Amino acid sequence: MLRKLTSTTVLAAALVALGCATDDTGDADTETDTTALAANRCVTGTPTITAGGVGPVRIGESLAQAETRCTVRDTAFTLGEGMRETGRVVELNGSSVVVLTNASGNVSRIIIEDPSVRTERGLGVGSTVGELREAHGQLCAALGEGIVVVSSGNLGPISFATDADFGTVSRGASIDVDAIPPETRITSLWVYEGRALCGAS
Repeated sequence: MLRKLTSTTVLAAALVALGCATDDTGDADTETDTTALAANRCVTGTPTITAGGVGPVRIGESLAQAETRCTVRDTAFTLGEGMRETGRVVELNGSSVVVLTNASGNVSRIIIEDPSVRTERGLGVGSTVGELREAHGQLCAALGEGIVVVSSGNLGPISFATDADFGTVSRGASIDVDAIPPETRITSLWVYEGRALCGAS
């Protein structure tokens, strides 16, 4: 079940290099160049969201593979109803995603709240449900942690959390996906392992 990321507190330690008052500018330049090269190895341009992952961060693969190319740091955040979870923030050439791993260290979920990271058809945070329908046809919907979540059978295991009011689109315990207004905004996306929210259309 998709659970909305309600707040993110990044826990990072800054490493400060303290040295003597000697001329080490050459070494500093080399270190800067090395850091820039490492960032360039991570991803070229803005990464794209697919059912397989985001850029070099791939569902089912070891996060250690991305760590050899990208800047990765720890994060802690609160899920719905006060549940706490820890994950990793992966920097992707000026963009970022939050990654959760399973016990084996493999990527199990990717949370996207960065509006610059989008699907192949340009959909992401800030897009509308109307645009999602236009791009991918019939949608399905579910309720997760009080959030109305939509998806398309054409996209596989990618879910779009929305700002839809459940009270206005509910049909008993379920959701009338056709009643979700087209101007409803997407607030976050989840790429995950396992079954897709919708069956293939």
